[in-house]
Amino acid sequence: MDTLNLVSNELDSRLSEEIRASNVAAFEKLFRKYYSSLCDFAYRIVKAHDTPEDIVQEMFIHIWIDRENWFPQVSVKAYLFRAVRNASLNHLKHLQVTDNWSNEQYCSITSNLLEDFDNKELLDRTLQAIELLPEGCKTVFLLSREEGLTYEEIASTLDISVKTVKTQMGRAFKTLRRLLS
Repeated sequence: MDTLNLVSNELDSRLSEEIRASNVAAFEKLFRKYYSSLCDFAYRIVKAHDTPEDIVQEMFIHIWIDRENWFPQVSVKAYLFRAVRNASLNHLKHLQVTDNWSNEQYCSITSNLLEDFDNKELLDRTLQAIELLPEGCKTVFLLSREEGLTYEEIASTLDISVKTVKTQMGRAFKTLRRLLS
């Protein structure tokens, strides 16, 4: 884990301790730090424009309500992404039960990937290639490259082994190299 991640994890741990002590400013700081990326992540799962914000806000409300008992077993960042993933999946299950579930296929690629490419044609080809990745590879690839999660955090978020994350990343790179050559 690089120094930046260590510093971020230490800051997040301190914030979680302060949140347990009912420090509103610490809660707001954690909320502001992760809100946007968690909404983007939820959007990729639920593929509905208003719903991700609701999911993320409800997850943070739950943390605040039960703050005295909030002890993330993994990094705070991994905990938040996993909680949003679970809430997003529960939302989809609910929609399926009520017969309102939609099968739209869309993947949101944020500015992190856009900054890496100068050539629009290459960018378009790359985005198309990412869309063609198998779902597991695509999810792992985007969590790594777009959200900046470590392999350990991805494994925790998706409830898979680190070895599976490495395998999926290897497959994603191999497929992207083949599709873009």
